[in-house]
Amino acid sequence: MEALLGTWRLQSAQELNPLGDCVSLLLEPNPMGLLCYNRDGFVFVHLSAGERLAQNAIEREQPNSVYYGYVGRFELRGNQVYHHVEISRDPNIMGKTFKRSYHLDGDLLSLSWRHGEVNTGRIVWQRVSGD
Repeated sequence: MEALLGTWRLQSAQELNPLGDCVSLLLEPNPMGLLCYNRDGFVFVHLSAGERLAQNAIEREQPNSVYYGYVGRFELRGNQVYHHVEISRDPNIMGKTFKRSYHLDGDLLSLSWRHGEVNTGRIVWQRVSGD
């Protein structure tokens, strides 16, 4: 658990096909985000499209296309991290659990999950200095 603790800044968010090729970028344009795991077992996730889009019809219909965030507890099981969502802007994910495979490579953390029928979602985070 110690290795995950701290604050992480978003580096990339992609959808990959079974061959590992990027088929789409998630939260474009210029995504921004922070991920925090603390010693008390809480996880805080905040993702944004970065260049805030003007409040328009698309954003009102799909608010999670420009901002996504939640808070909850986390637990580790092998190379899996489980995020148990307690609070979110999106009421549809409150009470749900997200299972993510994780891989640490120095100060980079990759989280991946099944995205659709055959593709994989992958978000790469870089540890914020000082943690």
